[in-house]
Amino acid sequence: MITISFKKIFIALIIIALVAMAYLSNAFVVQRGYSSIFSFLNLSVTHVIQGQPAKVELSIEIKPKHFKKIEQVRNDALKRGVIIQPEDPYVPCELTYKGGIIKGEIRLKGKMTDHVSGKKWSFRVKTKKNDAFMGMQRFTLQHPGTRGYVYEWLHHEMCKREGIIALRYEFINLTVNGDNLGVYAVEENFGQPLVQNNNRPKGPVFRFNPTLYWQARLNAMQRVYIAQEFTNFQHAHVEAFSKKETFTDSSLKESFIDANILMNKVRWGEVQVADAFDVKKLAMRYALLDLCGGYHSVDWSDVKFYYNPVLKKIEPVAYESFGPRFIDHIIGNYRFTDTQEAFPNDYHDIIFSDSSFFAAYIQALRTVSKPGYFEAVLASVQEELDKRVAIQYSEFPYKDFNLEVFRHNLKTIRKTLEAPKNFHAFLSGRSRDSITLQLQVIESLPTEVLGIRVKGTVFLLPVPVVLPALGRKHRPVFKTLKWALDSTVEVDTERGKDLEVLYRLLGDTAKHSCEVFPYEIHAYNQQKSNAILPVVFSKAQDFITIDSTTKSYFINRSDALLDQAFAVPLGWTLKATAPLTLTIGAQGSLQVEGSLDCKGIEDEPIVVAVNSAAPNWLSIMPGGGPSEWKRVICNLNSNSSILLYGVTFAASELEMRGSAQTFIEAFNTEISLSHSSFESATKSALELSFCKASGIDLRFVGCNKGIDSKAGTLVLQQCLFRELTKGIETKRKDQVQLEAVTMDGVQLGVEVQDGALLTWSKGKVSNAELFIKVHRKGNRYAPAQATCAAVELVEVKETYVLEKDNSLVLDGVEQTPNKP
Repeated sequence: MITISFKKIFIALIIIALVAMAYLSNAFVVQRGYSSIFSFLNLSVTHVIQGQPAKVELSIEIKPKHFKKIEQVRNDALKRGVIIQPEDPYVPCELTYKGGIIKGEIRLKGKMTDHVSGKKWSFRVKTKKNDAFMGMQRFTLQHPGTRGYVYEWLHHEMCKREGIIALRYEFINLTVNGDNLGVYAVEENFGQPLVQNNNRPKGPVFRFNPTLYWQARLNAMQRVYIAQEFTNFQHAHVEAFSKKETFTDSSLKESFIDANILMNKVRWGEVQVADAFDVKKLAMRYALLDLCGGYHSVDWSDVKFYYNPVLKKIEPVAYESFGPRFIDHIIGNYRFTDTQEAFPNDYHDIIFSDSSFFAAYIQALRTVSKPGYFEAVLASVQEELDKRVAIQYSEFPYKDFNLEVFRHNLKTIRKTLEAPKNFHAFLSGRSRDSITLQLQVIESLPTEVLGIRVKGTVFLLPVPVVLPALGRKHRPVFKTLKWALDSTVEVDTERGKDLEVLYRLLGDTAKHSCEVFPYEIHAYNQQKSNAILPVVFSKAQDFITIDSTTKSYFINRSDALLDQAFAVPLGWTLKATAPLTLTIGAQGSLQVEGSLDCKGIEDEPIVVAVNSAAPNWLSIMPGGGPSEWKRVICNLNSNSSILLYGVTFAASELEMRGSAQTFIEAFNTEISLSHSSFESATKSALELSFCKASGIDLRFVGCNKGIDSKAGTLVLQQCLFRELTKGIETKRKDQVQLEAVTMDGVQLGVEVQDGALLTWSKGKVSNAELFIKVHRKGNRYAPAQATCAAVELVEVKETYVLEKDNSLVLDGVEQTPNKP
């Protein structure tokens, strides 16, 4: 008979009461992955019943004078936004475990302030030489959510199963100075106990030291913009963990020196990845991260290594899966290219540019994505997994443990490995003794070309040729290959019939074929363009400071002139703040594939004077992150406009005025505007196509048309349209919501046409020729619909024009069409 304790019933009732009282809609639970409040309640109550307390109890005592030192570090961190440890961060402590006393030292752990928010602070503990807690001499105590609750435990179990060095990772109940802090995750730190527990010979554990990288992060948070070359990956020194242990042991010290030399040779291109690493274990490490969705842990400042002094190879150490997350690509996409720099500033680009490693990576992906693999992993750990899930539910019943994300990622991996085509093939020439083909790469993974097949007969290359992957910028890549093929072999050069190229994914076993098109093609990478390309910012522009670590450009002067076409490349951000007057000269323009971060300060906006002859003085293209403007004034002295395409753009306290036809033209863009004004556009202040747009407290004054919106959504609140030919035009299935919108001195307030749907609640229209027009042109789109309620009309000559078959409702009354 199952007995449910009164405590569990009481907790379940509290959950029901609190959720019912606090959340009257599904918004709270839906954004946390639940379909409704009812599913949330059902699962949470079920999880409360299933929950079991952690069996391992750990109590830590820290003397008050020492605890104050920890508190001071925490308080300082909350002020600055980053945890910076003092020179001597550890303080003494005593650990009570299973009735015994363990002497040790403790400090705060982590860099970002999430580690010290609330009650569950993160701690790093090290025991005295001959003591250990659960076999660990160095370990971390932290909120289970820091590493993704039980998912991190499962990640380490998968790594152990594949022979990858993995940390001991468990869940305990922690008490500090008598304060019961509840469930904590215990994560092993790096040293010889870790090495021994993973059955490896004594050898150093090491990393790239991230201290200077974090100094750059702190500078950015404090708005200190300087050149910070010292933070680059190539300049981070290789650092041993447990330094005292490493450098007082002669064999460990010697092994670390060897590891240091070997790692530097790898990143400086002097040694191949396959000659330095255990590539099978390294490849499997990445494949398991793909399975977990752990792409956020792919950062040089987070990776950890072990050097095997017997095999003289570097191995990865599993750490931080950051899972699970749904993926739409794998870590290896776009990395194996033939355009690598001599000294790449991305550790993982170096790793994935090695063909032997990449072949092992594809094989590892095939292994983990094989039907039955993940199920076998679960079966092997199911009993222990259930215990840890029960511990999670004892304190976090609302955190559902769900394996659907893994199944999604497995499907993504399989589909990625099964691209329908990796390249196009074109017949370039046929001579007496050979055939020449052009191959155009169209895939983000590398391909191994094996040979050709002519009318069923296979002609293999002496050595397979590897085609690179497309890079992140998707620039076309062509390779020309020639086969020895004597004249006795007939080739249909007119139609390309019965002519194929044989290939496989690099490292894969499955072979594929690609048809050959019977003509040549212009090879992008073999031709020079006469077009004038925008210039990427460099040190030649003395008004720009470059931070290559954060990939940021900073305008460092109070006045700057852009008198040529400049580009902000993908992954980079152009940042500016007041005081600043930025002039866009006659030949000037800014083409952004990255993002913009331009913010004035209170009572001192950024001023932009636009004199450009270019159609678009600013273009923001897809691929980069969100762009944001705040307190910016744009004076347009030319007909140049802003073009937004497929991006996210937010602006507040923006003022745009001048003689341009259109101020902002946006396509497929998520655009939000607030507390901004637009004056004197000769065509439309805003032209929005296929956009998700919102605005609050906007002013449109003296323009021909305020907003022209089509095939998207538009939500406006508390906006003013004054002295316009037309306030708003909405069309082509557009959906517009207006609330508390005022129009004054307009010829036509709103035109709704061609399947558009407009609702307007509250507001006022005064001194107008016509309030609203609802119609459609032809029958390509559905009829237009408009509903207005509580919109006051003052001195409006004509209320509406309504074409037959369209719909207009005013204050709940369906209006009669007055136009055929």
